[in-house]
Formats: sequence, C-alpha cells, structure tokens
Amino acid sequence: MRYAVVGLAYSHPYTYTQILQRTGHTITQVWDDDPERLAEFSRKFGVPAVPDLAEIPAAEIDGVICTHRLPERIDQAAMFLEKGVPTYTSKPAATSLDQLEKITSTVRRTGTPWLSTSVLRYAPAVLGLKAYLDRGRAGTLIQVRGTSCHFISHYMEEPGIWQDDPNRGGGSIINMGIHALEMLSVLVGPRVRRVWCHAGKRFHTESLSEDAAVIGL
Repeated sequence: MRYAVVGLAYSHPYTYTQILQRTGHTITQVWDDDPERLAEFSRKFGVPAVPDLAEIPAAEIDGVICTHRLPERIDQAAMFLEKGVPTYTSKPAATSLDQLEKITSTVRRTGTPWLSTSVLRYAPAVLGLKAYLDRGRAGTLIQVRGTSCHFISHYMEEPGIWQDDPNRGGGSIINMGIHALEMLSVLVGPRVRRVWCHAGKRFHTESLSEDAAVIGL
C-alpha cells in the first residue's frame, strides 16, 4: 500500500515509516514545515519531500499518516478526509470538543475512514487483562488506575513547546495522560461514570501546563 506522511512533530512517523517499509509498503511523499527536519527524514528513508501539501496526489495514495502539530493537523486531516483519503491522526485526536467535532462531522459526512489511537490499546498484556476481566473472575470492577511515566524535558524547549502549551497542544495531561487512558478505556469500555483529575508541577516549574497528575475513573 502507498502512504503519505504529513508532519514530523513526533517520533512516531519515523517508527511507522520503518515498519511500513520493512513490511513492503511505500511512503510516497513526506511534508513538514521545518525544512531541515523534512530534508533529514527524506534522506534517511529515501522518501520524496514536498514543500506543499497540495503536491500530495490524493488519488494516488491509499492513506495518509497525519502527525503534525496541533491544532494545525485538525485542518490537515479534514482536508484529506474531504478528498476521500483514509486518514490516521496521531493521538490525542483533539484537544477540544470543537476540534473533535470538525473531524467527526467530516467523517460522518464523507464516510472516509479515520483512526486515532495509541498502540498500547493493542498491547498483549492489556488485551490479556481485558479477556480475564470479561470472564468475570475478578469480581465487580469499581475503579481503575493507570500510571504513565515519561520525561517531558523536550516539551520545555522548541520545537516541542507546543505540546506543553494548553492552548496549542493541550499540555502534558492531554499528551502523556492519553497513554494510560487509552489502556484503561479498553478495560472499562463505556462503564465510566465519574472522572476526576488533580494536576501540578513537581520538577518542571517552568511548564506552561503541568508535569504531574493523577486521574481517576
């Protein structure tokens, strides 16, 4: 299959490209608004770099991997969905209900497939625990807790500050908490009735958002 990569704001498109090329798929074009980063990716993987998203031919690809910054990637994803290109967007899918509605309304109207997820949802340990819980052997599940640990020092300097900025990328809870929430959502499904969160700063006092949080479902 043939995929285009739109945006290199995460490490994920590098990993995805390695896996796809190794398994016989083709990355046809790559775009990013950082010329140096774009050129480096193009050299490393042998993928043609395009300076303009309009140069990615929607009719000639099977899907697009949209891993640019938020909030810009919302409009970029919607553009490809409008063209009928199956679209993957990095998580978090959105940082506001308005952003999410823009994506989901486009999907409903066009019928174009869209996916946003963390690979942790498919981790064997998570799926094994879900199967165990589904058999009812653990009794009644009344509360779940997940721990997500990750350094955020790269959020404190460019080009990563957008992830720490609540008005742009949502902040650390949105960007890092999603890893734990993704797994917990698999285990509990639609049964969540109450959500609470307490956040603060313990190490990176210069953070625009937070560097520690506890979330309960």
